[in-house]
Amino acid sequence: MAKYAISEWPHGDQRSHTVRNYSVRNLQLYTPYSDYFNRYHGREDSDIPSHPEWLAFNFEHSYLLCHGGESWMLTFATKKDLSILYFDGSSAANSILGHLDSQDVLMYGRVRPDKLLAEPERILWFCEWGKPFGIDAIVREVMLCDFANVDLVAADHIIASTNSTDNLRDGESTIIAKRQRIRHTLREGNGDYSATMEPPSREPPGLPPIYPPDQPVPPGWHGPLRSAQSTEMEVIQAAFWNSFYPGEARVKLDYTRMISFYDPLLESLVESRRGQLSRNHHRLTGISNGDQQLAKSLLEEDLRRLEPVSSPMDWSMVLRTVTDRYAERLYQLRLLLSPFHGEISVPLRTSRAREQVLVMLTPGMSDIRLVRSEKMLKHATEGVLWRVCSTLTEIWVDAISALELPETEQQGLLGSWYYKTHGLMEWLDWPMWHTCRPACPDESFCYIPTWPWGVEWFETNVDAIDMTPRCIDRRDGSLSGY
Repeated sequence: MAKYAISEWPHGDQRSHTVRNYSVRNLQLYTPYSDYFNRYHGREDSDIPSHPEWLAFNFEHSYLLCHGGESWMLTFATKKDLSILYFDGSSAANSILGHLDSQDVLMYGRVRPDKLLAEPERILWFCEWGKPFGIDAIVREVMLCDFANVDLVAADHIIASTNSTDNLRDGESTIIAKRQRIRHTLREGNGDYSATMEPPSREPPGLPPIYPPDQPVPPGWHGPLRSAQSTEMEVIQAAFWNSFYPGEARVKLDYTRMISFYDPLLESLVESRRGQLSRNHHRLTGISNGDQQLAKSLLEEDLRRLEPVSSPMDWSMVLRTVTDRYAERLYQLRLLLSPFHGEISVPLRTSRAREQVLVMLTPGMSDIRLVRSEKMLKHATEGVLWRVCSTLTEIWVDAISALELPETEQQGLLGSWYYKTHGLMEWLDWPMWHTCRPACPDESFCYIPTWPWGVEWFETNVDAIDMTPRCIDRRDGSLSGY
């Protein structure tokens, strides 16, 4: 998944298994008190934060957190290239299904579901730990460690959306507001407060209500205020701006400084994943103490190199070339081999499948001098190519003389080839295959249930969540078949 590191769609249902460094420049950030990284930051006053805070790349994601009451949108622009530590997967999701696994393993040495909502503890730990390595921020959303690295562009007093939750699934908006209350403890100087899944016996002082009262309609305003449902629909659509390659183009990944929990060096995880075909079941709960320490030491060793290595490889392009070459061809091959594909004769399907397999066979990569993380990427790429080519070769061995066989035997081969191709695609699990076919009508867009919508907050069984892509209506948020 390295190719899609800063893309939203591939990670909506993915667990966090990769940590890497990247730089970001000329960026605006938003923060709600409500958050803006030209970056965005939304909040209840116009003060510039004096401590680590949460910001967003897009206005919409900060505005989501402005529900009633006083709301300000602060817009910041970066003064310099920021060095940011990136966790892949939907790593800002407060979920116990694995989205926080890699953060937990680095922080606590093991997965800690009881730390689900320990937001102040998480941001303070990573900022302190990353300081010797020159880390300016952490991406889940942007967890900015020091506001001295950004300039305030604007502080706008805005009208928040109403607190109406019509047509929303129970609990989704409430849990986001609860997370904001927990983060509020850091703003009020209660940074040692560690939230868990269970509410504390006595909450720290100064917490705002779950939902402040709606602001009065300002003088001269006509019609209703913007609804919470409208705000949430825009959040989903804004996330999909970066759904596929190249993803968030304002950031530059450093492939020479990264670790992956799929690294075969981490033997305990290799063993724990054995027999689990679906990546949704891949967790870090089975990591050994030795492998946890190894992963952390490899990351710290990479981060001690404050400047990225000049690499002879454009890894983004290498990885893209692999998927571009095979993704659509494999999809079409599986479609052709499907037992439900009855429009054409068995001999013609056999002939076309034979031709498609021959087209896809290709040589591997040449060897060059690389740093550790690049060797890992090369190993992973070669592993993918080996699996693709070995599967295609198995089919090709059968297909060489398949046209000379009786139609009944050809039918059996088509079934065998279909299951081999389907198994390969399940193993690869490339995101371009997880989309709506046929395409959604103009008034809708394709949607995969993504935290916090469409996912039960404390669901522990990943199989209970239907991740089938479906069309969502842009106007009222209704989901087809949901």
